[in-house]
Amino acid sequence: MAAVAFVINGTLAKAGGRFLPLCHAAAARAGWTPEFHVTGKAEAGVAAARDAAADGADLVVAVGGDGTVRGCAEGLANTGIPLGIVPVGTGNLLAATLGIPAHARA
Repeated sequence: MAAVAFVINGTLAKAGGRFLPLCHAAAARAGWTPEFHVTGKAEAGVAAARDAAADGADLVVAVGGDGTVRGCAEGLANTGIPLGIVPVGTGNLLAATLGIPAHARA
């Protein structure tokens, strides 16, 4: 079974508690085994994504703003592991540029 790692920026207003059920449901629908890394700040996404890659994740999903996405992208550099984005930050400039819906359920 494939593994998906969600890196959730916990400094957002209750992001960990609010999005964990959504992440669980999305993983279950896809038949994936989820793991969760709730970070204390966006920069912690680098280590969380790097650890997820080392642990065998097939996909890493950044749940946060541009800082979380940047950190996860840096942590996954040269691994070949794809990065998903759930934009729940303040600006979400990258997600908007890529046309990623701003609503988490989308």
